[in-house]
Amino acid sequence: MNIRFASLTTFLFLQVFMSCNKDSLPDGRFIGTWVSEEKNDTMFIIDDYTFKKPRPDGLLHTYVYSYTEDSITIQYSGPNLVLVRPSTHHYTLTHSTLIIDLYKVNYGFEPVEMEYLKSE
Repeated sequence: MNIRFASLTTFLFLQVFMSCNKDSLPDGRFIGTWVSEEKNDTMFIIDDYTFKKPRPDGLLHTYVYSYTEDSITIQYSGPNLVLVRPSTHHYTLTHSTLIIDLYKVNYGFEPVEMEYLKSE
């Protein structure tokens, strides 16, 4: 029984270790300040899980997010404590341009395709 457990534990450890690589997500691709001059909108992306965005009330509201190679899932978690379901959106990231298809309703965003430029 102990040999089986040790073998299983070793096998699982090796599987987890081998599945981790430097190219896996999250990889920090969004971290920074993103500005949409056309829509007068800014996102302050703090880390691979959280960003802040100003709202008309003058406060920076918090959102949590996760992403894959071509989609981003966003959920509001700011001071209004609104029970908002997360929504998933297609995105394109090239150099310093981020385009997010926000046609699905998401609290705090207009239902449009937003183009953000990374602020240096």
